[in-house]
Amino acid sequence: WCSHPGIVFKPDKTKGKYTVAIDTNVPAGPYLVRMHSKDGASETKFFVASTLPELNEVEDNGSLDKAQVITNFPLVINGLLASRDTDFFRIRLKRGQTISAQLDGYRLRSLIDPFIRLHDPNRYEAALASDTHTIDPFLFHRAKQTGDYTLQLFAIGHKASTSVSFN
Repeated sequence: WCSHPGIVFKPDKTKGKYTVAIDTNVPAGPYLVRMHSKDGASETKFFVASTLPELNEVEDNGSLDKAQVITNFPLVINGLLASRDTDFFRIRLKRGQTISAQLDGYRLRSLIDPFIRLHDPNRYEAALASDTHTIDPFLFHRAKQTGDYTLQLFAIGHKASTSVSFN
């Protein structure tokens, strides 16, 4: 089931995988999805339809030296931050050029507190974003020099709770 009739999930031959068909009349945005089987229904999850080009994360991109290169903007990166995972993406910026990046984790009901760090061409931290919209980060940075910058995406586990205590 999906909250928009123009989005249809078709089960793949591999258990737990689906092909998604999206009608051209479906506006960009988040939609509710619920999977069901003979054993019952899943909890509701979000599925985001976008008009932007998409890029799938390619492992192993877990270090500055193994950063996945991105050449076309704007785009959506489809990826997964597994436990103790960090992902790196290399981009070329000219001096004065602006980059904006956001990571939707918590807003999509993922139990993570994500961060975005930008490394400059000399591998120093140029910017860090955390807890910008809800606990999801939004990074906005104007390049001070021309060169290869690297976006680092990482997260810590975050379980929702109504009580907070400091020990």
